Order: sequence, then C-alpha cells, then structure tokens
Amino acid sequence: SIKVSGKDDTQSEVFNAEMAGWYLLAGNSKEYTLDIEKNSCLKIRNVRINVDTDRLSMEKDLIISNEMCAP
Repeated sequence: SIKVSGKDDTQSEVFNAEMAGWYLLAGNSKEYTLDIEKNSCLKIRNVRINVDTDRLSMEKDLIISNEMCAP
C-alpha cells in the first residue's frame, strides 16, 4: 500500500490518502499520481510517503513550497 500525508507549519495533518499498490516484476517501475486540492496544497509544508510491500517498507519526507501547487 502507499500512504501519503501532508502536514502544515504546526505539524497538523491537513491531507492524507491511501492507494493500493500493484505487483511489479523485478526491474520494473510504476508511477503513481495523487491529486491534492489547491486549498490543502497551499497549507502543506511537509509530505510523508510510506510504501509497504510484502518484503519491505520505505518512508520518505519531502519539503513542499507553495510554488509546487498547481495553479
């Protein structure tokens, strides 16, 4: 599964979503996209992405700026 959460300047969660992943053969990749409402996007300062598989878990934090939100 893929979990995404966004927090504001006070570390309050303003966005979260979960997507089902899909099995991939070794050496392949898949791109996932997620739409975030502009109002929520403008509040987000940090996004955490968690990916859990049957073999491993990964977590990554990303710093977000308002310029990254779609017009």
